[in-house]
Amino acid sequence: MQATLLPKTEPLPLPALIACGAASGAFTSLLLTPIELVKCKMQVPTINAHTGLPQLPRASTIISSVYRLHGPLGFWHGQLGTLIRETGGSAAWFGSYEAVKSFSRRWRHIHNPEESEARVGRKREDELVKGMRLLISLLSVHII
Repeated sequence: MQATLLPKTEPLPLPALIACGAASGAFTSLLLTPIELVKCKMQVPTINAHTGLPQLPRASTIISSVYRLHGPLGFWHGQLGTLIRETGGSAAWFGSYEAVKSFSRRWRHIHNPEESEARVGRKREDELVKGMRLLISLLSVHII
């Protein structure tokens, strides 16, 4: 963003950093949806035709079944839910991290970003706030 839309001499504003986090989450959802589809289908037991007992399907069975029934695009069934969760969650995670980092710099009267990065002890606070923000914001979408 800084190379194309914003001046290179100033740090990125918080909304631009949040947009970068959202974009990374949207891209991640494209990679995660097929994996999560197979994972969720592996958790649903099927009934064995010979024994009548429930059994968990293997990943290779699920992959071949999805491909046979729906084609390659079948692996992206459920993309919208993953897109919402990953985009919003990454925006909240990255945005809260950057906001806490910026607040921490202002609170300590630090104007040089390299100086604030050297203070590793405060990063734990940033990580804690990011985790709480993610749990509060969109992790419930994954549970539903």
